[in-house]
Amino acid sequence: MEPIELGSLVGKPFVNQLPRKYRANTTDESFTSFLREQDPLQHNQLDVAWVSAMRRWMPRLLAQEPSLLPTLILQGEQDVTVDWKWNLAILAEKFPNADIHCHPEARHHLVNEAEPIRRALFTTLDEFVEK
Repeated sequence: MEPIELGSLVGKPFVNQLPRKYRANTTDESFTSFLREQDPLQHNQLDVAWVSAMRRWMPRLLAQEPSLLPTLILQGEQDVTVDWKWNLAILAEKFPNADIHCHPEARHHLVNEAEPIRRALFTTLDEFVEK
């Protein structure tokens, strides 16, 4: 169990929010600065209800039957926001026809990566859509 999950279970009756830790989840430093300093949609607190919702959602995802739909999965190998290796293993089971593309330099916020990384990811997306 992740520390944030354990903390949400123990603290749920007493705490509604936890301090949010900002991580560099993109290689685009100007976008990271924007998120931290200017984006009015970003909050400095993480709502415990969000963690609880994630905990309820995971068993539902794991119980789903695999889908044979063609699927594209793009993943950054420098992502420190999620456990992407575990996620990819689960997604590969749930979407056996998936094209999985990992970018060695990309982090979590793929659509706001530095331009060369974003261009490579969008090229992969374009190729998938054009199939």
